[in-house]
Amino acid sequence: MKRCVCFFLLLLLATTAWANHWDPDTHQFPDNMNVIGVIEINGIELAAEGFELGAFCGDECRGSEMLTYYEGLNRYMVFMTLYGQSGHVLSFRLYDHATQRELELTPPESMSFVPNAVVGAIQEPYVFPFSGGMGVITTTVVPEEGGAVTGGGAYWIGETCTLRAVANEGYTFVDWTEDGQQVSVDPIMTLLVTTNHDLQANFVINSYEILVEAQPDECGSVTGQGTYDYGMLATVSALPNDHYEFVNWTEDGMMVSNSSEYTFEVNRDRHLIAHFAQESFVVSATVNPENAGIVEGVGNYAYGQMATLVAYPNENYAFVGWLENGVLVSVQASFAFMVTHDMHFEAKFVSYDGLQEGEETLSVFPNPTVGRVTIKGVPEEGVVQVVDGRGNSVMTRDGEGEEITLDLSVLPDGYYFLFVHSQEERRLIRLIKTAR
Repeated sequence: MKRCVCFFLLLLLATTAWANHWDPDTHQFPDNMNVIGVIEINGIELAAEGFELGAFCGDECRGSEMLTYYEGLNRYMVFMTLYGQSGHVLSFRLYDHATQRELELTPPESMSFVPNAVVGAIQEPYVFPFSGGMGVITTTVVPEEGGAVTGGGAYWIGETCTLRAVANEGYTFVDWTEDGQQVSVDPIMTLLVTTNHDLQANFVINSYEILVEAQPDECGSVTGQGTYDYGMLATVSALPNDHYEFVNWTEDGMMVSNSSEYTFEVNRDRHLIAHFAQESFVVSATVNPENAGIVEGVGNYAYGQMATLVAYPNENYAFVGWLENGVLVSVQASFAFMVTHDMHFEAKFVSYDGLQEGEETLSVFPNPTVGRVTIKGVPEEGVVQVVDGRGNSVMTRDGEGEEITLDLSVLPDGYYFLFVHSQEERRLIRLIKTAR
């Protein structure tokens, strides 16, 4: 039972493009037997399509089967069912569908019909040995996946045989050899059949060059260049230098990947370019208090690029300074700096609604100061207020006459405002406190 199942599965896996030339009457005889075999001509196993083996009792066909290639066995075989009665003697004939003629060969020995018998096995098939004035042209493809060959088979002595070798994708035909000797380098070869030939079609897998390049070349490095066989997986990698970043891989001006590590199957020569750019950072700024003014210059900047922020106070506001992480970094409304990372600044303003610049009626010295500062021109009953760059009141002093001295040594270095308040007016003077 197991053998019958295997026989049936193999039939399902085999295909043929030929319709049988002989057609036995399968209903005339109730008994059958099976033969698993191969065909030889002049001692060479036939390995070609288009040949049909027929079994006869006299001139009556008792079975026929096409010689078929079974991929799982890597062999041309016949799985043949014969019909008859016990004791019938069967002879065999061979038909060539390519030339549409029955081959005039000396047939193998006759076979006695035995109902339900199975002759031959998959691993040890029965051999149908034909002989006569023919030559068998067998072909082998090396490597097996390199291509395909047509034209092999049985030919009459004196006939010409044309063999064609076709390379599969990724392979190239090299030559024909027989017994290790080169016969031809032409993939289409014609030969005069004078005897049996066992020819080998040789193919070689294609190799391709993968070139990689960094642009600009001083911005990063690339790896993965080399020679690869067809079908291999190649991985190219791009590593940016300090303060640069990888952008993408391109080929012939078209982007192929935005990943710094790009893996692909090799099927052609390729020239890949890794593009780099300087790192980009965001410069942002906020206004404090809100609506006190506007700032310009925020945006994206490359590493090392100079950025300039400019603060414009609205009416009744004065610009105090630029702060980064709460630290005063500039008191100039126009502030230039080098971008090295994402940077956020606060543009600090103070309201001086009703204030007047006090330099005309007030004098402050020394300015800048390392600690003590003297203010002249303070109105009677005036109040002096010291405000830091963040807008916080840090010191207040009532007027004690036209001249007041303040000790600012306890205050951090930075930019300050001196507000002088009186009933008639409010005055403002800018003051710088330094270490020395």
